[in-house]
Amino acid sequence: MRIFSHLLLLAIPTVFAGAMACSSPVDPATGPDTDVPTDAGDTEPDVPALCVPGEARCDDAVTLEVCRPDASGWEQTVCQGELRCDASSASCSAQLCQPGAFDACTDQGLQRFCNATGTGYQEAACPGGAACQDGQCGQPECQPGLNRCLTREQLEVCNQAGAYVPGQRCPSGTECFDGTCEELCELSTKVSSYIGCEYWSADLDNFEEALSQPHAVVITNPNEELDARVRLFEGATDREILNDSEGQPFDTTIPPGQARIFSIPVGYDHSGTRVFNDRAIRITASIPVVAHQFNPLNNIDVYSNDGTLLLPTNSVGREYFGMSWYYRGGGGVRIRGYLTVVNSSNQPNQVRVTPSAEVIGGPDVPAIAAGEERVFELAPGQSLNLSTSGAELDAAELEGCLANPNGPPLATSPCPDLTGTHIVAEQPVTVFGGHQCGNVIAGVNRCDHIESILLPVEAWGTSYVGSKFSPRAVGSLPEPDIWRVMAAEDGTQIQTDPPIDGVHGRTLAAGEWRQFEAREHFELGASKPVALMQYMVGSNWLGIPRECNEGIDFNNPTGIGDPAMSAGVPTDQFRDNYIVLTPQNYERDYLNIIVPTGREVRLDGEPIAASRWELVGSRGRFEVATLQVDAGFHTLSGEEPFGVIGYGYACHVSYASPGGLNLEGADER
Repeated sequence: MRIFSHLLLLAIPTVFAGAMACSSPVDPATGPDTDVPTDAGDTEPDVPALCVPGEARCDDAVTLEVCRPDASGWEQTVCQGELRCDASSASCSAQLCQPGAFDACTDQGLQRFCNATGTGYQEAACPGGAACQDGQCGQPECQPGLNRCLTREQLEVCNQAGAYVPGQRCPSGTECFDGTCEELCELSTKVSSYIGCEYWSADLDNFEEALSQPHAVVITNPNEELDARVRLFEGATDREILNDSEGQPFDTTIPPGQARIFSIPVGYDHSGTRVFNDRAIRITASIPVVAHQFNPLNNIDVYSNDGTLLLPTNSVGREYFGMSWYYRGGGGVRIRGYLTVVNSSNQPNQVRVTPSAEVIGGPDVPAIAAGEERVFELAPGQSLNLSTSGAELDAAELEGCLANPNGPPLATSPCPDLTGTHIVAEQPVTVFGGHQCGNVIAGVNRCDHIESILLPVEAWGTSYVGSKFSPRAVGSLPEPDIWRVMAAEDGTQIQTDPPIDGVHGRTLAAGEWRQFEAREHFELGASKPVALMQYMVGSNWLGIPRECNEGIDFNNPTGIGDPAMSAGVPTDQFRDNYIVLTPQNYERDYLNIIVPTGREVRLDGEPIAASRWELVGSRGRFEVATLQVDAGFHTLSGEEPFGVIGYGYACHVSYASPGGLNLEGADER
C-alpha cells in the first residue's frame, strides 16, 4: 500500500503549556511577540527577488500564481467556475477532456492523452518503449480504469491504452490514498497514529492548590499549507466551550506550522472515585492535528504539574492494563494514584474494571476490593475516575515495599497500586494513568503530579529500547530512571540487555508487572506483548546538585527537575520522520534518539555526529544519542524508523513524552 501523507511525515510536538500565551500563535524560536527596535534611516532594505515580475505558473489545478511587479513573491488567483490552470500556457483555461483519458496513437507510435488538468493533450511513449498501435500500447502495464497514487497530491490513472499516466491533482484538503483523493480527516481514520481530527482530554486528579488550576490543551497544526479550525465541546454534547479560563474567546484557527494553547475553564476536574457527566473535553479539528494536555497550564507558583500526549479517537482501543504509582499516606496526608476512563465512542459502553488495589468509594460508586470485577455503563462522553484507597499499604510496608522510606533509597520494591488494573470495554475508550503527587521513589522529595495516556493492549510490542534521561546527578553514579514492565498474557518471558536484576529472565502472568531501575540505556525483549513505562525520579535524589533556591524552596534548596511519567514506544511503532517542539521556559531541553545501529538520523537537516551515539547493551543492535537542544521546532528524519523521547528540567518541574509513534495493531505490523 503506497501512502503519501502529511499524516505520516510529522511527529508529535512535545509542548509545555506554560511556555506560550493562551490561545495565540506561537513562534517557537522567539516566544511571545516583543517590540524590536528598527533603524530610523530613510533607506529601506533591498527586497530579494523571488521571481520574475509578470511570470505565471500553476500552483495546483485551480490556482494560478503571478509574480508581483516588485518580484517579492507570488499573487494567487483561483480559477473560476469550471476553468482549470493549464501549465503549458500558465493561464486559467476551459477543460477539454478528462484528466488522463486516452485519445489516440500518434503516427510516431506514441500515446496521446489528456493532461492532468484536462485543459489539453500531451504525448508520451508507452511502457517499455513499445509502440502504440490500434489504440493499444504494445506492452500494457495495467488494467484500464485502475488508479494509483503518483504522489500524495496527484493520481495516476490507467488509460485505455493500458498505460499509467498523470491524472488529476487532489483538491486542497485531500490527499491520495489507495488511488483516490480522500479528505484528510477521513484519511486519518485509516492510518493509526497519534495525528488525528478528534481527541478527548481530561483534567486529571491533582494535589491541593493545583487541583483548582485550569488545565490546558495544546494543539499543533503540522500541515504545511492549510489552516486548522478547532472546536472544543463538553463531552459528547453540542455545548461548545468558547472562552478560556479568563473568560476570553478562543481563537480557534491555527495557521500552518503553528500551535495554540486552549486554557480550559475550571470545573472539569476529575477528582475522587465517581462517574462524571460531560467533564471530559472533546476536541475536533478540520484537518489532522496533534494534541497534548497539561495539568495545570503554568509551572509558575504551582509545583504539581505534568502533561501527556493525547491519542486520536480512532487510535484508542478496548482493552487496557493500568499504569499508576503507589499511594502515599501518613501525617494526615492522603495522596492517591488514579486511573481515568473516558467513553470516547459515540455509543453506550459497558466497561469492566478489575482493580489491582482497593479503590476508595465515592458518590454512587462503592469501594472496590482488589481483584473484584465491577461493571460500569458509560454513556457517550461520560468518564470514570478511580482512586486508590491505600488499604494494602500497611501490610505491604511490613513486607518491605517501602524499604527505608525516610532515607536514601536502598530498594525499589513496588508497593501495591492501580498498576495492573484490567479494563475491558465493549467500545473504544481513552484511558489515562497517574498520581496526584507521586514521590519517585519513597524517601525522595519532591513529589509531583504525574500523568500519561495509556496505550491499548493491541498497540503493545515485544521489543523496546529504554533510553536513560540525561543525568542530573554529578559524579560517577547517575541517578536511575524507574521503569515498570507489564504483561498482557500468561507465560510472558522477559529478557534485557544488559541483564537487569529483578526483571531479566522473569516470566510474568497477565497483568503482572515488575519495577526496576536502570542507570544506562537497555534493550528489553519479551516473548509476548508488554507495556513499558518510564518514571523520572525526584529532584532530591542523592547527587543531584541543590541549585533551586526559590519559591517554596527559598532557603531550602532542592535539585532541578521532578517526577514525570512517559509511555515507552515499541520499536515496531517507530517512525522515520518527526517534528518535535521543545518548550520555552525550561532550563534544559533534551531529545533522546533511538536508532538501529549504523543508521543515519538528521536533526534539523544535519546528520548527528558519530561521536554522539552510544551503543545499547552488549549486542549493540541499537544506539542512542542524548542531545541538549534549544527551545523550538526540530525536524528529524532517518534512513529507517527510529524513536524519539523529548524531555526537560526546570526548578520544581519536568516533562517527558514520546516524540511520536504509530499505533498499528499487532495484526497490521
